[in-house]
Amino acid sequence: MANKKTAFNKNERVILQVLYKERRSMTINELVEKTGMSWVTIKKYLQLLKKRNYVIEKVGNKSSILENKRAVWEINYDEL
Repeated sequence: MANKKTAFNKNERVILQVLYKERRSMTINELVEKTGMSWVTIKKYLQLLKKRNYVIEKVGNKSSILENKRAVWEINYDEL
């Protein structure tokens, strides 16, 4: 992390580790499968990470990574 001291809780760490390891944008359902956490838990911590600029939520139909206008999430590498 670039000159930042940030404490992540266990759930945040797991989510960030999965996103980092996969090196691609992921849906909440994919994160549920990879982590074993509930959909609600994943959504809660993604929102918290988003507020702190550690993840980016992409929604729309202009990107090839999106299907059926579902949101996908990815690490904001500029912040780590």
